[in-house]
Amino acid sequence: MRVIPVLDLYRGVVVLGRGGRRDEYRPIASPLAGNAQPASVALGLRSAFGLAELYLADLDAIVDGKPNTTVWSELVARGWRPLVDAGIDSVAAAQQVIAIGATPIVGLESCGDPALLGEILATCGTGNVIFSLDLVAGRPKTTSPLWPGDPLEIATRAVELGVSRLLVLDLAGVGMAAGIRGLELVTAIHTRWPELELITGGGVRSVADLESLAQIGVAGVLVASALHNGQLTAADISRVQNEE
Repeated sequence: MRVIPVLDLYRGVVVLGRGGRRDEYRPIASPLAGNAQPASVALGLRSAFGLAELYLADLDAIVDGKPNTTVWSELVARGWRPLVDAGIDSVAAAQQVIAIGATPIVGLESCGDPALLGEILATCGTGNVIFSLDLVAGRPKTTSPLWPGDPLEIATRAVELGVSRLLVLDLAGVGMAAGIRGLELVTAIHTRWPELELITGGGVRSVADLESLAQIGVAGVLVASALHNGQLTAADISRVQNEE
């Protein structure tokens, strides 16, 4: 199982996410970095944990439609393999992420039409795109009537459209150190579609949480706060990632 560090980017700096309440996000203060600049935080994570893949939530793009493409390019140039959630709402937006050398995440929050997801998958290739089943306290984060109201039904529709890489993320758990929310949903999805590359995150507090997810069959887990506050060590991550 891959451990994937998270960079939440807002107003050009890395912020600490708390329960999806974006108006409360503040620049991160981490012992791994001297400031909240993306390059500095990313370097600190690599130095401490030796990771090369990261999840970048570009909130400037998601909230204000102002993507930090320079940051994406800089991370790629520094050897990172970013998974970029940037409010993708068109084929062109997904292609822009791929052209930079990153993987686009098409989030339920931003993609209101299943047909658009299907078009992105057909154009970009199913293996090159991750669909994010965005939730808040178990409820789908969408106002679109075109998606089903039940998370498992949304996952079913996404798989029917060709999704092979799925992120399940409940924003209510982000930064709360209360464990992963929605484990029943994650388990149900893996049981029904074991071939899916399944990623989750939000609320990881210890190596025990990581081990529980690995036992379910999760392929990757997003982690933020626990990397910065010392709850997870490099040895913890190495052990989880190398367990058979």
